[in-house]
Amino acid sequence: MKKLKCSRVLADFKEVPSVGSSGIAFIVGIYTSVVKQSGGRFVLTGATPLVRHVLEITKLNTLIPLALDFGSGLAVLRTERADLQPTG
Repeated sequence: MKKLKCSRVLADFKEVPSVGSSGIAFIVGIYTSVVKQSGGRFVLTGATPLVRHVLEITKLNTLIPLALDFGSGLAVLRTERADLQPTG
């Protein structure tokens, strides 16, 4: 993704039952390369309860918009305001 210089990324986690340290490193890596370095947007969709719990513990849910499903995640990516976070 860094080579492609993606400015908008949607990660669908509906098939991910839980995340550990490698998963958190993956999410932070995407956030860093897309949002911090290129000023883009990163949205995570379909987070299971265990994934949501980890995102809450690590406070990543305060940085990364979470959407319930793919469609609502796309809507967030298409918005003009980067701080818009749907409830989910």
